[in-house]
Amino acid sequence: MRVLKLGEYLVENGCEVFILAGKGEKKLNYFGYKDSLYKMHISYNPVKQKEDKYWRILYSFNKNIGRGFEEFAIPDAYVYSVNSYFKSAVKMIKKYKIKNVIISSPPHSMQLVGLKLKKYFGKSINLIVDYRDSWNTNEIFMKKNYLAQRISEFLEKKVLKNADHFTFISQPILKKVEKKYNIDISKKSTLIANGYDQSTLSDDYINKNNKISGDCILLGHFGTVSDSDPYRNISNFLRALNKLQNDSHYASKINLHLFGTTEFKKFRSGKIKEIINIHKPVSHLEALNKMKEMDWLLVFCSNYYGADEVVTGRLYEYISVRKPIIVIGPQSMEAVRIVEEENIGIFINIEDENDILNKLKDIIDGKIDEINGYDTIDLERYSRQYQYSKFFKIFK
Repeated sequence: MRVLKLGEYLVENGCEVFILAGKGEKKLNYFGYKDSLYKMHISYNPVKQKEDKYWRILYSFNKNIGRGFEEFAIPDAYVYSVNSYFKSAVKMIKKYKIKNVIISSPPHSMQLVGLKLKKYFGKSINLIVDYRDSWNTNEIFMKKNYLAQRISEFLEKKVLKNADHFTFISQPILKKVEKKYNIDISKKSTLIANGYDQSTLSDDYINKNNKISGDCILLGHFGTVSDSDPYRNISNFLRALNKLQNDSHYASKINLHLFGTTEFKKFRSGKIKEIINIHKPVSHLEALNKMKEMDWLLVFCSNYYGADEVVTGRLYEYISVRKPIIVIGPQSMEAVRIVEEENIGIFINIEDENDILNKLKDIIDGKIDEINGYDTIDLERYSRQYQYSKFFKIFK
């Protein structure tokens, strides 16, 4: 979505945009953005589809063997596509005389394509390394094998030092890479966060601080959730909801709406089933309209690894509809800092079931202080247009 919306913004501001991407075998939902693709020149790297097939065969044969091979695919499994991406990119750059090249990752192996391009073209291209997630400062992407990890770190440092500019989605990313590699790249670095689309911002906002929809508070989440996935696990939240349902004073006072892919194995029965509404994924515009119908909007993060830099793009959409936000995850999340500093929501510790339960009770009982930050918030700086305009200061 970051790349798609960036491309769309650049086209609207007079740029010609060329995108080189991988194309897998599965057909993905366009989520209402199919027309946006025609505004750009998109080329698909043919190798990725074949390699995806090889990895699936390897994993189906033996998961341990598959993981073993992947551990030494440095920095990730897509490293085997680097040469084909490089050759395709060289042709595009030469043919269309492209000056500014943005490599957005993960997968971080794509940054090696940028490294090869910089070596090949030198100063004739302006190489911008864009991190949607950090690389070796995020345990999610780190290798377990010591040698493999050191090689990955060597490659990342080389990428950062050879980049003409470094962009990243949240402030902790820059601090972490500078500390890890003992380098100062701040002068060639720019924070370019994700954001909401200004064209979808409505004027019908009324500050309804913690408004209760009738006798029932509507909680909404948009995206993938699970009761077993380590990154999207909302089991503790569901257990707290279950306890509320078993308390006659709080039963049916909250209604949870989940829009997107939902994978539940444990919570399929009992009283909690009465207050959970599972919806299929919806288009972006439809999602925004559904967000407006909720009293509180939820952000989940169940993994501490890399949580300090987590600011999901969904948070900015929530901000655009100006609804109170509940960030449920580790305290270290960057999203927590934004919500608390702007006074547009609250934090709940996802590891502490009692904290979840008590905060939900406080919401029902009206004990949560007014969430009135939307009366004074500078909405523009949270828009994609404001953030993406920073690229024009970087381009040559």
